[in-house]
Amino acid sequence: MSSTPASRPSEIVIAGSGVGALELALTLTELAGDAVRLRIVTPATEFHWRAHDLDTALGRGHVESHPVDSIAARARAEVVAGSVEAVEADSRTFVLDTGERLPYDTGVIAVGARAVPAFEHAWTLWPGTDLGEAVGDIASGFAQRVLIVIPKGTGWTLPAYVLAIALAERGTSVGIVTPEAVPLEGFGAVVGSTVSEIIRRLGVTLHVVAQPDVPAAGAVRLPNGWLEADRILTLPGLSGPALAGVPADVGGFVLAGPDGLVTGTDSLYAIGDAVAGVIPSGGLAALAAGRLGATLARAAGATGVPEPDRVFVRGVLPTADGPLYLEADPADPSHSVVSREALWWPAQRVAAPPLARFAASVIPEPT
Repeated sequence: MSSTPASRPSEIVIAGSGVGALELALTLTELAGDAVRLRIVTPATEFHWRAHDLDTALGRGHVESHPVDSIAARARAEVVAGSVEAVEADSRTFVLDTGERLPYDTGVIAVGARAVPAFEHAWTLWPGTDLGEAVGDIASGFAQRVLIVIPKGTGWTLPAYVLAIALAERGTSVGIVTPEAVPLEGFGAVVGSTVSEIIRRLGVTLHVVAQPDVPAAGAVRLPNGWLEADRILTLPGLSGPALAGVPADVGGFVLAGPDGLVTGTDSLYAIGDAVAGVIPSGGLAALAAGRLGATLARAAGATGVPEPDRVFVRGVLPTADGPLYLEADPADPSHSVVSREALWWPAQRVAAPPLARFAASVIPEPT
């Protein structure tokens, strides 16, 4: 890509160091080059693919992690240690927990959402959690009956089915309790039907359109009765970052338009799980980063910027017969695809091309 000479580069400050934040930084460097100056604000020193957490816990992979500094260096971005606590949109300034004030031409909030427990008496599958104890209990036979509970309002249910299939393939008695009408409802009818058949063959019991409660260890209460298990696992709930000075809903999630522009501002954007109404998916965060990166690159004077990709919801479901690649189009309910062949490239668990290319160019260090 090329850019039109400007008096100075556009100052873009990105808050966060997850998939969306780092994908945006790499995309901007690819598209805009020296027309932008990037800074990444984060307290983290390491990035790892959370999509691989369950694989790691189940003993079929390792945590792939990379120093944030290394990714930032590839993006030619400066890393600023700290967390954004407030935004002063009128003066275009991020206020950090360290007291530092960072001015920006364009600010981007990509800090993600906070995981919170959905039920007191269940083992929460936290992002980045160590499931060793729970899986160890199951593998040793101590927990022979497992229930996986999906809380109401969960936008990304894929991890529940990944875990259920993996445990059932090992001979564990597994049940899933979900508010969905069919498994992976957000992926459409074809995916739902396929996954229903897979778990049926494995003997996984499915309780759909259920609004469960977990009032005690080992017990799930449904409107029409009770379920019991040796171990109850649940996906977490989520809360927004609730940043001072940033318009948000009652849950603390940032209010922003389809283009990511934060409500009531002209130079502040938000992408990823921190945004109200967004499905908490690394792939969707990466896609939003790619689209925003193209917009900001053009604004900085870059030419030849390609049109952004269509919005697809994508995921990978590991099975004993190999991975299934899943795809849905939120704008077209009839687009529901299951494939044994990769539907995107690089064929990472998360469809994040620049970040995946970076990961492929370095040797990951098992942790």
